[in-house]
Amino acid sequence: MMIVFLILQISEHLLASAFLPGLGEYMLDERKMAGKFFIAEAICWGGFLTLKYYANKLNENAIDFAILKAGAKKGLKEDYYLKVETFMSSEDYNQHICDEARYLYPENRDSQLAYIKRNTIKGDSTWKWGSEEDYFKFRNMRAEARKREMLTSWFSNALLFLRILSVFNVIRIKKRIEVGIAPCKIEISFKFK
Repeated sequence: MMIVFLILQISEHLLASAFLPGLGEYMLDERKMAGKFFIAEAICWGGFLTLKYYANKLNENAIDFAILKAGAKKGLKEDYYLKVETFMSSEDYNQHICDEARYLYPENRDSQLAYIKRNTIKGDSTWKWGSEEDYFKFRNMRAEARKREMLTSWFSNALLFLRILSVFNVIRIKKRIEVGIAPCKIEISFKFK
């Protein structure tokens, strides 16, 4: 019965640390350690949210640029903007689709036509870049947005790492408390004569 109670007691602290790094330490009266975890958690969330917002703004600016300079359409899926980024015009993209249809269905004209009909872009979704300079500027803008988006994964990984670290720290603290070992203090001092 004592073992089950101990496991439940440890679990409460572990779950608290898994939910919010430092909370398990706080519950165990390790206020200084808990404060460090709280600060690290706040920094990681701040970095994550800031980079996510910045990446979204960069991507929105790039799309607005494509609308202005290439006549792209707003509000479509990411796949469409990848095509705008990859091809100078929707005509170039449609030519690519025709070539792809011939490659995929070399002996079947009906399948080629069906593939072309399914995948070509027409109507108000067409685009054409006015200059290569604008086209490459758009590509660079999108690459920069993706780079920022990728950096957010570092912060999400750090958030996960903090939870794991806090859980292991709570286990360490609980073992120290159960055994009755006082926390170690390491002091470094210099004496000059």
